[in-house]
Amino acid sequence: METTEIERKFLLRPCSLKKFLKRHGLSYRKVVIEQFYLRSDAEGSERYRRIGDRYIHTVKSGGGMARTEREEEVDRETYLAMKERAASGLIEKVRYLVPVGERTFELDAFRGALRGLNFLEVEFKTLQEARSFILPEPFARLLIADVSENPDFTNGALSRKMRLPVLSESLNRILERIAAQRNDFLKASVLVEFGPFERLDHAVRAILFTLAETMALNRRAILEGERDPERLHQFRVALRKLRALFSRFPEAFDERWLGRRLGFLREFAEATGPLRDLDVALERIDDYRGMLDEDAREELERLRAMLESRRLEERERLKRFLECQSVRSELEALARYGRGEEASGPTEAGEGPVLPALAPKLKTLYKTIRREGEKLGLHASDREYHRLRIRFKKFRYLLEFFAKVLDQEATGELLGALKRIQTLLGDHQDCTVQIAWLEALERDAAFGGGKSRKMLRTLRKALKKRRGELRREFHRTFEEIRGGKDLLRRVICRD
Repeated sequence: METTEIERKFLLRPCSLKKFLKRHGLSYRKVVIEQFYLRSDAEGSERYRRIGDRYIHTVKSGGGMARTEREEEVDRETYLAMKERAASGLIEKVRYLVPVGERTFELDAFRGALRGLNFLEVEFKTLQEARSFILPEPFARLLIADVSENPDFTNGALSRKMRLPVLSESLNRILERIAAQRNDFLKASVLVEFGPFERLDHAVRAILFTLAETMALNRRAILEGERDPERLHQFRVALRKLRALFSRFPEAFDERWLGRRLGFLREFAEATGPLRDLDVALERIDDYRGMLDEDAREELERLRAMLESRRLEERERLKRFLECQSVRSELEALARYGRGEEASGPTEAGEGPVLPALAPKLKTLYKTIRREGEKLGLHASDREYHRLRIRFKKFRYLLEFFAKVLDQEATGELLGALKRIQTLLGDHQDCTVQIAWLEALERDAAFGGGKSRKMLRTLRKALKKRRGELRREFHRTFEEIRGGKDLLRRVICRD
């Protein structure tokens, strides 16, 4: 029997549909579906579907919201015989049938290669009724787009490609939007706007381009003689963010290209570290003053003078490094890749959508942070605290990179908690580095003498006390993250 199917299809966020329905107290019936196609093109399709112990043969004609459909039940043997002749991949999904008023909403959660793809489909009696339909709450909270007339989101197209489809715009358009929103790129902030189903390689290229511009501009400022420590700091922040982007999304890059970039970034970090350490040490001098009695402050000024002299030497050494052709070439190579001009193209994973790739990474990193934070004791090693700090930093970077595809309110709330904890762990690491530096300074022949050693021991004692206070404060503040599972769900699902 031939009928006309009038249907709207909505793309939903990659969340657990089962948990969503339970959270909102919605009743549903669950069925598991397997289907394949003998034919699927712009003219129509021929499909076989298994639902439990039922086997259905369907032929559809046309496209868009309204299609003619002829359907018949077949036996298992016919289904298996036709399966051998399938012209495309096998689609597996779980369907939740949800009664909503006089309608039944069909929510599909795909499995296998299409995991992360969720649809909501609604059937109508007339085209006018379909076009006037507005998706109600709470379903609208998960809505990304109406894909009813997008041929890339038909089940037939999905079976042919067997990879997640995208809702993409040109990379140039994304970069133009970035340029319009930024006064300059001196600060290593990332303000990149794209949709949740934008191509992953477009998203990472845009982020990469922004950070490469920050590194290039701050390099130029340093070479032109600007002495503000902030220039080197922002250069290094952009560098760290790039490394975090590469480490979390290696699948989006050609392996050989990525290996070369990581090697250069390590070289940049090693070359810029000594001057940054001296900048931080000099920033701490005034903090040290409050830890010492009047007699020791004269030694502190002698220490300041020695550090200033070393900083001048290190600044000249850094300039020579930044002037190297290899540094200039590497920054240009990064920018070219960000603009899409690099010969190395995206991987297949890089051609998939952003949010389904991002969501499991956020969940995994959150679980790791919570697990490591819970087992971290007050007497754990400094290295363990530092490793957790790095995890927090990478988690924060991911949220900042992709803030535009996440829930704004929940992301802001989570970032606030992360920044508070990261500040504590950052201060803890500063104390650790300063203690080690003061110990090395005590062995430095250029800064010897009894008064100097006494001053250094006093400072180390005060810093060790402060480090202990920071550990206790971290464990109190960490409770905000331990209970963050529901908050992370809101970040990803907007529900």
